[in-house]
Parts: sequence; structure tokens; C-alpha cells
Amino acid sequence: MTTLTPDYPDLPGISFLLGTAFLVVSVFSLLRPAAARKLFTAFPRDKASAAVLTVLALGWSYLWLYIMPLGFLIPVRPYISVLFPISVAAVWLLLPDLLSCRAAGGVLALLPTPLISAAAWHPSPWRYAVLAVAYIMAVAGMCYIAWPWMLRDNISFVWSNPRRAAAFNSAVMCLGILFVVLSFTAFAGADLQT
Repeated sequence: MTTLTPDYPDLPGISFLLGTAFLVVSVFSLLRPAAARKLFTAFPRDKASAAVLTVLALGWSYLWLYIMPLGFLIPVRPYISVLFPISVAAVWLLLPDLLSCRAAGGVLALLPTPLISAAAWHPSPWRYAVLAVAYIMAVAGMCYIAWPWMLRDNISFVWSNPRRAAAFNSAVMCLGILFVVLSFTAFAGADLQT
């Protein structure tokens, strides 16, 4: 549960998790390109992905609202748990088109907060790699929430050419390797508690 909080302090851990996620996706895409292409091109209209990612993104944001110091809004806190299912149902009913893309954008917009918090005061200059990826994810997430067809078009662009898909997934794999290696070298042992 502490990993989901906005002030997550463990840069080696979050770097390892992010690098592992990049590695899993990229290695799968490089080893099974036909299956990966089918999976990724179906993603924008996939209802199961939309449901899971919507609950994850909204649940994560409501968790943050619940644990944040809200000052004069503290009396409203008990109603947050009531608003969660209402907002999930409203999103499913009112924004069904490309909901997977919007929900993925929501997760991408939320994920950088613990990354930035973990990297902000770390002494290693390699923390800027984490910060750069975090800000790219945040901007991409906000764009995908507002314009979900951008993610659909990006997926189509990458997977329309096998060489382009291989190059993109190779770059993601290299980024994943970098983050895993950094979690055991530059980020290990010097973690600051914020």
C-alpha cells in the first residue's frame, strides 16, 4: 500500500519495478511480435482492459484523496468511498469510446508522482533519468486522457511496420535494463527518506 502513496521514498525499488515492467513488455514484444501486435492493436477498444485500468486509476486517485491532508475538506472524507463506485459507473457509461486509452492515460498521469518523489532528493545524478521518464509519462498520460485517439494512433504507428516495432521495443528494453541496473548500482544504498 505504501507504494501507491504520492510520497514513496524507495528509488531503488521503484526503479527496479519500472525497469522490470519495461523489460517484460519489450521482451514479450520482441519474442512474440505477432501476438504482441494483435494484443496492442486490440487494446484501445478492449473492454476488459478498460474496466481494469479505470478501476485502478480511479481507485488510486481516490486513495490519494483519502490519505492527503485536506484541511477544511476533512468532513467530506467519509463520502469519498461513496463517490468511487459512482465515478467508475459514470466513466463506464459516459466515456465508453477508447476508454482503455483514457484509463491508461490516467495510470500514466498518476505513476510519475511516486517516481518524482523518490528521485527528487536522491544524491545520484542518474536520478535525472528517472525524472525524465516520469515527466514524459505524466505529459503522455494527460494527453491520452484528453485525446485518447493519440494512444490508438501511436500504437498503430509503432505496430504498422515490423522494423519500427522492433526498434521501439529494443529501445524500451534498453531503458528497462538501465533502470534495473541503476536500482542495484547508483540508487542502492544511498536512498534518502523524505
